[in-house]
Amino acid sequence: MSDIVVGIDLGTSNSVISLVLEGEPLVIPDEHGNRIQPSVIYFHEDGTTDVGNVAVSYLLKDPVHTVYSAKRLIGRPFDSPELRVLLGSFPFKIVSSGDGAPRINMYGAMHPPEGISARVLAHLKNLAENYLGMPVRKAVITVPANFDEGQRRATKRAGELAGLEVMRLINEPTAAALAYGYGQNRRERVAIYDFGGGTFDITILELRGNVFQVLSTAGNSYLGGDDFDHRLVTSMLNAFERQYGYDLTGEDAIKQRLKAVAQDIKHKLSDQEVVTARVSEMVPGTLTELELEFSLTREAFNKRTHDIVETSLQTCEEALSLAGLQRAEIDHLVLVGGTTRIPLVNARVQEFFNRQAVMNINPDEVVAIGAAIFGQSMVEESQAPPPSRPGPPPAPALPSGGDFGDDAWMDDLGDEELVEIELEEDDYGELDATGAFGSGAAGSPSGVPSGVPSGLPSGIPKGPAPRPSYRDDEPTMGGYQPQGRPLPPPQAPAARPAEHPPHQHPQHPPAPPQPAYQQQPQPAYQQQPQPQFQAPAGGYGGGAPLLIDVTPHALGIATVGGVMDIIIERNGSLPLARTRMFSTARDDQTRVVLPVFSGNSRRIEDNRQLGVLELTEIPPGPREEVQIEVTFEVDTNGMLNVRATDMRTGLNQVAHISILGEAEDINYYNSDNLLM
Repeated sequence: MSDIVVGIDLGTSNSVISLVLEGEPLVIPDEHGNRIQPSVIYFHEDGTTDVGNVAVSYLLKDPVHTVYSAKRLIGRPFDSPELRVLLGSFPFKIVSSGDGAPRINMYGAMHPPEGISARVLAHLKNLAENYLGMPVRKAVITVPANFDEGQRRATKRAGELAGLEVMRLINEPTAAALAYGYGQNRRERVAIYDFGGGTFDITILELRGNVFQVLSTAGNSYLGGDDFDHRLVTSMLNAFERQYGYDLTGEDAIKQRLKAVAQDIKHKLSDQEVVTARVSEMVPGTLTELELEFSLTREAFNKRTHDIVETSLQTCEEALSLAGLQRAEIDHLVLVGGTTRIPLVNARVQEFFNRQAVMNINPDEVVAIGAAIFGQSMVEESQAPPPSRPGPPPAPALPSGGDFGDDAWMDDLGDEELVEIELEEDDYGELDATGAFGSGAAGSPSGVPSGVPSGLPSGIPKGPAPRPSYRDDEPTMGGYQPQGRPLPPPQAPAARPAEHPPHQHPQHPPAPPQPAYQQQPQPAYQQQPQPQFQAPAGGYGGGAPLLIDVTPHALGIATVGGVMDIIIERNGSLPLARTRMFSTARDDQTRVVLPVFSGNSRRIEDNRQLGVLELTEIPPGPREEVQIEVTFEVDTNGMLNVRATDMRTGLNQVAHISILGEAEDINYYNSDNLLM
């Protein structure tokens, strides 16, 4: 029997798991029929957790213990400028560990971001196993094209902690291109515009049959749909302060509730020209109730968020320049990610490329489908195909790939004092005197349909196979408990996760009534039919696709003078290896330090340090006669290995570079042990 290889889109806001069954891709639903799973974890005081749709209800009633958007933190050092900007926007505590990496403090237990992602992946794994009735051990996981070495290794580690063998990491836009073009025998250049909840990527590919060659990629790991929400939240907080004189910016629970209102407004403005909202909040520690009522037009929303969209288009210009192409040389435009449902985004991107976007692909699910297609292609042809019908379910159990519990990550923390950093939010705009976000006639961007259809194409799949019964005698790591009855018939999938009644934990009372705001009809895009496109004749079997990806950033080492000597260029085709010769910086130098950096500048301070490699016990000699060969190798996952060799003695040292924490206390820029 063949091993199942699932495809997983591990997203900032939501995650999706898919596989190829009987030659056609299937997005695996949960027990309620939801195919999109929020990347949210709720921590109970006793150490148990809820994941996905069940955890979403706690975002409002207990935001301090509800973790979301961990993807924005994964693989980053705590002192990175990007992470410091984000710290003030999260209600939960993020602290620095002994190795300089971020940790999320839950009831005194320290959780790394990859541990949070591991719980999301374990939840998805359980969904697949319960649905199929067989173990799932292998996966292809997608990452943003702009993810660097540290972020990719942390993502792979998360998969391993969840009990998965990560067969391959592939870039999200490349996965979307596979879902679009694999088996279609296309000959064209395609732009994949991928705007998710927390990251943005633009990738230019050339398709030649089953060859998918990336010509260029560019992106921003800190640009996403969350930025649109933040603009609205900031404006509402400013309005409360102007109208009532209360500063609520330090109230995490209130900000989280306002974020939910902002998301609701954003979604409704995809189909409505104006949205009216009423928000009520109690001033903490008092009986004073504040009420804010306002209307927001789509035109005003567009004005307040226009610069976010334009920032993404500047990145598109960068990708075209790297590929050496003009906009007119792009044949097709594919939109990926939930943020592309915003009419302003949809219209401006199509205007920028002067192309109508491909409309028969669900932007929320296409990445996971592409990963599943690639995963299926990795299964040996000599093995039997996956079963078409599920068998009996496995006994619920924790993943076996590693311990991602609390204590497993505290060995190196010691008794250091933990410090929480809080940053002030920028004021991105204010309400006008009438309580509206803007004035003037509402306008709708031309050329954008009123609703964006969602879901899988007809025939993909024909419908879930009969599912097994569940039992509730043992807890699982997933977001729902097995039930003692068969699952109901599959429901029509929704474009966004459905809300469920709050999960009542024995130690937690029911949630108090939430502050009210005016309810509006559900957005029309949630009621649209599924996109209609057909799988290739004969399904997605046949020859395996050849993916030729590129390095998103240049890679090099710090040399004398604070300069990064680039060894692997940006936009180099993977896999690749590059070798450079260096000499020691001084006479009789017996030790060489190689600080490894990632970035696109020659100045060290503008780039990110990934790690360090040391070559010791070098026989002394004149500096110009001691030659050190440095080799960088990047594999198909985009991960780096570094080797340094003393050419006189053959002495060498190899490092699998990982993220460098604050524990390293070496001034590389002034070190006598650098190369030149």
